[in-house]
Amino acid sequence: MELFGKSIKGRRDSNQDKIYFDKNNDCFIMAVADGIGGNFGGEIASKIVITQCKKIFHQVSDHPNVYNIKNLVRQIYDFSQKVFCKVSKRKPVLKNMGTTLTIVIGYKNQFIVGNIGDSKTFLIRNNELEQLSRDHSYLQEYKEKFPDEEILEIVKKQLGSVITKSVTCGEDQIDIFPTKSHFFKLLEGDLILLCSDGLIIDELGLDSDFFSEMKQTGKNSKEIVNILISRAYDLGSKDNISTIIGIYK
Repeated sequence: MELFGKSIKGRRDSNQDKIYFDKNNDCFIMAVADGIGGNFGGEIASKIVITQCKKIFHQVSDHPNVYNIKNLVRQIYDFSQKVFCKVSKRKPVLKNMGTTLTIVIGYKNQFIVGNIGDSKTFLIRNNELEQLSRDHSYLQEYKEKFPDEEILEIVKKQLGSVITKSVTCGEDQIDIFPTKSHFFKLLEGDLILLCSDGLIIDELGLDSDFFSEMKQTGKNSKEIVNILISRAYDLGSKDNISTIIGIYK
């Protein structure tokens, strides 16, 4: 797995996004967290989650077990939640802090996805893009409630940034995918893309021609990440922009 990720503050004054990607002993991890709860609280929340990702991945990747990777996602979530509760008790001003988390953990060609909030994980296979995670947002709920209705731009603007679940000291739980099998399986040439909501896939024009061109011109994960972030910024993204790309070879 060839990995690269990048996070920029974009047009914001600070960067509440945090990312992490690593590999060891045929294991790999990719995680994007987008902090919420004010600038200070958001930065702390996303940092806490990513710190837990690093700790747990380093502990288990020395002795990998493919059947344990779903538990890793739950451990990261549970440990993060415990830290949140301790921090918010010590500093009540941070009681409303939280963060999204979209995370991929894999071993060789098998992987799972964990997601809470509206950061996203995609699989690009044969130049076609498929979202593997499910957004926890009012916009997603609106789409599911009115599947045949065209969503007005004003509705997208009003609901687009409102999430319904996040990593907090509360009772929200992280979703783990796939739901009907143990793992997703990678094929040679597959690309996994994680991003925060500063990189809005629907607005980037990422059709089959885009991915075909990336493959034909031999772009690596670092080059693709830089192209995506530059495109998102040039199209007017007002949020922090973060993305990680993994290419299975």
